[in-house]
Amino acid sequence: MLELGEKRMETRRTLFLYGAIIGGGYGGVPTAQKLEAALHKTHRIILIERKTHYWHSVGAPRTVAEDNFESQLLIPYDNLFKHDGKIIHAAAVRLSDNEMTLDKAVDEFGDKVPFKYAVIATGSDSAKPAKIDGRSKKEIVKKVDTYRSAVKKATRALIIGGGSVGIDQATVRLRALGVNVILNKRVQFSASDIGNGDNKVTLVTDKGTKIESDVQLIATGNHVNSELAGCEHVFALGDVNNVKETKMTLRAGLQADLVAKNIIALIGEKKLVEYNPGPPVMLLTLGKDGGVGLLPMFGGILAGNWMAKLFKSKNLFVNKYWKEIAGELPPSLENNTSGDARMDLRIFLLVIPLLYVGKVIFDKGS
Repeated sequence: MLELGEKRMETRRTLFLYGAIIGGGYGGVPTAQKLEAALHKTHRIILIERKTHYWHSVGAPRTVAEDNFESQLLIPYDNLFKHDGKIIHAAAVRLSDNEMTLDKAVDEFGDKVPFKYAVIATGSDSAKPAKIDGRSKKEIVKKVDTYRSAVKKATRALIIGGGSVGIDQATVRLRALGVNVILNKRVQFSASDIGNGDNKVTLVTDKGTKIESDVQLIATGNHVNSELAGCEHVFALGDVNNVKETKMTLRAGLQADLVAKNIIALIGEKKLVEYNPGPPVMLLTLGKDGGVGLLPMFGGILAGNWMAKLFKSKNLFVNKYWKEIAGELPPSLENNTSGDARMDLRIFLLVIPLLYVGKVIFDKGS
């Protein structure tokens, strides 16, 4: 039996197959949709998700600087399923061999949901604004607005962590103010030291350097929401599994495709396919108009501002996820065509051969 303790009991991304059952985020949603499309005549797909709206966390760092941007990141689940799939807004607190326990009673099931196959896509937690602890749209909007107000009022903002989120925060919010980069030092702090991250505090590095700030943005990475081992008919995808590759939205989607195919294979008593980790890939945004990245083809191609802006920086895939989850764009985004997947693909197919030719010429010249 898997016990999801304390913070893990507020699992946001638990996916279950109940003759069919399912639930989720970047990994859970595509798995649910693929399974419903393939199995709706014989199985019912159920999504377990505690939030009332999908939180597109890839775009969350930008909410610190751009008013009302969070409204574009909160996508309703209403049109997620095309057939008789069901969404249960609750949190999973316990998982046994063939039954899941919820944190509250719901229609049809009470607080127990039976299943034959389960997929755990509980994701990971990190500090706000990337991940917001809230269940309703109203609650999340309020917390984002409160945090954004504190950041805008601050004269000394401290970003702890130099990964993709930290760099994005620095370029979006602090470029105009000037950024002091401190390398090879670690800030020593606990959650109690900074509270909500909107108070004046003085933190000390491991080298003894004191850093004063009015607001603190934590970008030190994610914390997995749950762990499990030894459960039969249980699949784990995304941040929660132990696959040796970078934990990214792209990877969760690729794993979701394979998990759905393997569950369908299990039902049909066919052979399962093993997941093979992909090559390194990254697109790092530097505000709306720039970025840098590593594309996986031809042994790795470096991408600069133009490529990063074309594929990610301008729109942060907002349009893409609205279309996939809600089925259409809201009125506020109808005129925003940047980031359109089909247009990007056409341009991408034209550009990549040119990049390859340039790389060959460069390699020969060096």
